[in-house]
Amino acid sequence: MFKEPGEYDFDESSGIFNYEAKKYIKDGIYTDLPYLSRDWIHYWDDQKDKCRNGLIVNNKGKSWYLTRDYYMWLNFLPIFQKQKSKTDFPKIYDSQYHQALVETVAFYKKKHVITLKKRQWAASYFHMAKLINHLWFEEGITLKLLASSEDFINLKGDWAFLEGYRDFLNEHTA
Repeated sequence: MFKEPGEYDFDESSGIFNYEAKKYIKDGIYTDLPYLSRDWIHYWDDQKDKCRNGLIVNNKGKSWYLTRDYYMWLNFLPIFQKQKSKTDFPKIYDSQYHQALVETVAFYKKKHVITLKKRQWAASYFHMAKLINHLWFEEGITLKLLASSEDFINLKGDWAFLEGYRDFLNEHTA
């Protein structure tokens, strides 16, 4: 499934990548199923499964694997977009998709990944999404956050992203 960024050939089926976010933007809620009904529980169990295991999308002989972190980020973790001066869900970019695949493979091979990121690429948001995904779904997890300056990880930096994600999830999801 690996290609070079720019060659993933996303098509109309990539709309499923962030379907839940688009539904939330349109309706202001993720689901209107009756609270705690069998269907409501099934809906949230299905979303939890996708946020824990990822999702394979097949269409017309093409396949894409959305990692657990990338799926959760696209659908349940809005970011502040400086260009628009508003909070919105992340857009689908093949370079970020590629990064999610690389980091997932490295994780399972017990390797590290070094990334030279560009500005305004939402890398900090994405990496905080990975942390909150594991905090939300893995028991007894220990995570470490390191930076060259304390301001990158305190309430002026990445910690603020984590708090925003926590608050959004607690208010809008099961």
